[in-house]
Amino acid sequence: MKRQGESVTDKKVFKIENIMDSAAPTPNGSGSGSGGGSGGNFIDELNLPPTVADFLTIWYRHLLAGLVLLLVVILGWVFSQQYISGRENRASEQLSVAMGANDSLVRVAALNELIAKYPRTGAGLWGRIELAHQAREAGEMASAVQAYEELLPTLSRLDPRRPMVQLSLAQALVELKRYDQAAAVYLELETIVGFEAWGLLGSGDMLARRGDMDAAWEKYRQVVAMENVARLLRAQALQRLR
Repeated sequence: MKRQGESVTDKKVFKIENIMDSAAPTPNGSGSGSGGGSGGNFIDELNLPPTVADFLTIWYRHLLAGLVLLLVVILGWVFSQQYISGRENRASEQLSVAMGANDSLVRVAALNELIAKYPRTGAGLWGRIELAHQAREAGEMASAVQAYEELLPTLSRLDPRRPMVQLSLAQALVELKRYDQAAAVYLELETIVGFEAWGLLGSGDMLARRGDMDAAWEKYRQVVAMENVARLLRAQALQRLR
């Protein structure tokens, strides 16, 4: 019989306070029900197989702690991804605004602000590349070369932007008459898929400057013989062979 003043709701197994009361172990290892029952706990009232009930009685606190930790890790990962995604989006928007500026001084200032604010984002890296291009277009070849050389260690060999930066570096080195350094960059470009023709053409030019015309013409002939080579590069190679 239920005690006077005690409602049916008070006796529900899954009411939070009843669960916590019944889950608390007693000195003899069993929990005491909130209604002063015969020593069973909420696990007993689930009617589980004895082996499962014994396991949960011993380990449920550890399992609960593990679930809480897992939830914290998942939520932390979700929030961190949202934060990173938000930064990338804001950086991309700022890069778009910077590249849309008609005045070169305004563009450079906006790119510098982008790099300072979002240095580790993809847009921040593009901003550094664009600043190097801006220096080259302005005739500041030494600054451009320095910028390209600082960029290369930050780009993996699988990054599609790396050969583009290498090609720009080689061309800027030629402008500075640093032909030996340019030749080394062109040789590496010869081995990169999609940039082989650029590397061969540049290597040929460096050999021609040294007076090694036979080796230079061999490089040009390789460009002409390549399939799917850009028309401009093939035309340049043919012109050098004449």
